[in-house]
Parts: sequence; structure tokens; C-alpha cells
Amino acid sequence: MIIVKHLIFNNLITINLFLILLGCNQVQPDLQNLKSKSNDSTKTINEIINKDSLLISFSKNILQDLKEKNIEKLINNVHNSLGLRFSPYINVDTINGQKIIKENISELYKSNKIITWGIHDGSGEPINKTFKEYINKFVYDKDFLNAEQISVNKFISQGNLKNNVQNVFPNCDFVEFYYSSFDKKYEGVDWESLILVFKTENNKPFLVAIIHSQWTI
Repeated sequence: MIIVKHLIFNNLITINLFLILLGCNQVQPDLQNLKSKSNDSTKTINEIINKDSLLISFSKNILQDLKEKNIEKLINNVHNSLGLRFSPYINVDTINGQKIIKENISELYKSNKIITWGIHDGSGEPINKTFKEYINKFVYDKDFLNAEQISVNKFISQGNLKNNVQNVFPNCDFVEFYYSSFDKKYEGVDWESLILVFKTENNKPFLVAIIHSQWTI
């Protein structure tokens, strides 16, 4: 009887040790998976930070070109096949707005040709201006190079027009340069922003759109 009890006791110890070892073997791969996921997460965050930094730096170079009216230098960063679309408001008008192919940008900028760029908010009248006039009014009308806030792939400005930027430019990145106000007496309704939209190919961003945004009626 004593021998039987002893055998049973030994068997129970053996079973318990087996279960403990089995549990340890199951936990180890989970720890490795957690470590792998943590490394992947860190890598992803670093990739996002690096990409955002690149886009901001690239955008500032473009704003510098616009500020200095260096259109020839700007053209080098425009997408070869998609061209450059201009929108005076956050609701991109693909019917009445303008998209200029890369090869025509320089010629149009130098000319005095009147172009229809869209429709004026409020009046509904066409926006008829030369290329230079349009840039002075609906592109670099403020010092966006030194904007109050900068955001990558997240809109800061919010107006009453429908924002369709991501619908018109799927799989693209954008950088917004934003001013919340210029005069306190207007209580913030004088905010403005400029949004640059990019299509990345072979790890290089190419400019595909310049969108002006502001308070509308």
C-alpha cells in the first residue's frame, strides 16, 4: 500500500513538472512575438517620422520657390504625368478649376493670358486672372513659409466647404501650412492655409496640387 502511494505521488510530481515545462515552452514564443511586434511598431513610427520630416522639408523648399517667384525651380518638383492642379478653396473643383501640365507651367507664368481658375465663393463669379495674379491672390498671399502651424496628412483648417482633397487625390500625402488669424477684431474668421499635395514615386515626393483654404461664406 505504501509503495502504491509512493508511485502515485511520484507520478503526480512528474505530471506537474511536465505541465510546467509545457507552459514555459508556450510562453516563450509569445514573448518573442511581443518583442517582434514591439520592434515592428517602433520601426513603423520611425518611418512615419522620417517621412513627415521629408515632406515638411520638401514643402518648405517649394514655398521658398513660390515666395521668391522661382517658378523654374518649382517646376522640377512637379509630377511628370499628373501635372499641377490649382484650387482656390478646400473643395477642389475638378470641372471649373485648372490643372496645368508640367511642360506648360513656365510659358503660362510668363504670359499675360487670362485663365479661369474656378468660381469665387459668395458671388459665384469666375476667377479670371493671369497665372502671376492667381499665385499672388490664391497661392502665396501670406508668408506661409513661416506659418503658425504645420501638419502632415491631418487637416488643421475647418470651414463650411466640403473638404474633398483626399477623394480627388487618393494615395497622396499633403502638408498644410496654417494661420489661425491675422487680426483679433475678426475673431478667427480671417484664418488661411495653404495645402501642398504630393504623390510619392521611387521614394521621392512630387507636387501634384496647391490648394488655398480660407473662411468662406
